[in-house]
Amino acid sequence: MSILQHLMSLLQKDQQLFIREVYRELLNRVPNVMELNQHSQLLSLGSSKLEIIKNVLMSNEALTLYKVPLHTVNGVNRTIADIIRTFFNKDIYTFVKNCYKEIMGLHQMAIDIQKHQFLTDGQQRIKFIMTLIERKNLLRNNFSRPGVRGASQRFYDRYYTTAWQWINETKLLDHFNSLKQEKMFQGNPPKTIDSSIVFDHGDKMVTQPFITIIPGGKYIGANHGVVLTPDGKIVKDLSHEMFDKYNMQYTGGYNPTTSYLPGNIVVLHSYFSYNYFHWLFDVVSRLDYIKT
Repeated sequence: MSILQHLMSLLQKDQQLFIREVYRELLNRVPNVMELNQHSQLLSLGSSKLEIIKNVLMSNEALTLYKVPLHTVNGVNRTIADIIRTFFNKDIYTFVKNCYKEIMGLHQMAIDIQKHQFLTDGQQRIKFIMTLIERKNLLRNNFSRPGVRGASQRFYDRYYTTAWQWINETKLLDHFNSLKQEKMFQGNPPKTIDSSIVFDHGDKMVTQPFITIIPGGKYIGANHGVVLTPDGKIVKDLSHEMFDKYNMQYTGGYNPTTSYLPGNIVVLHSYFSYNYFHWLFDVVSRLDYIKT
């Protein structure tokens, strides 16, 4: 399970069990009576579960624990703390890549190293982890408040964070094709007559492109939308949509009528793919991949 999946499970637990599990997941220990009572009172006074997680995650005890590397992790009993310790002390690129994979569910993405140069000490790294958790609308909107347990479970039941997660669960390993190796893209400042325009030309790690074959899959949307597996789950890293329009509708119970198209259908959409710039650079540039 990823950090995201651990959190999704954690935030569905009732108050007392939730607090105990927060300490077990983030600190690898059980809370004492004082800690249990303190956090129970905070929840009773209206604090969200996410705020409790933040308090524990950003504690000095957590920082001290995460600074101790963990090279091997028990796949069955591993906690969030165990996962963090496997990459917390790595170089900036490896740390950021694992954060996005474990928390945001993004396995394939370009990482701008220069934008993350501030992640040199443990405090900044824990803040970065917490920032990503807070950025997940899934956690903030569905889990932080009482009374939405059913909605959050419905979302979890209809959601794959990555195509690789679906491949692993279905054992269809031959349906996932890696095309090229990831590599560092060396960015150079562009030539321009307007020096006031600041371009982001820093070095970026271009992640490995891939093709996923989903027999009986569905695509919902126009210009941008979501990719669904045959069992009706959204594949997030294949679903490029603005403002999570179809994502939120579908997980909320929206299930539109679809049309069957015979043969093989290729989905090469991207954000703003109806825009000429994005169509040219994000869609047309990938046409060569489907020749393989």
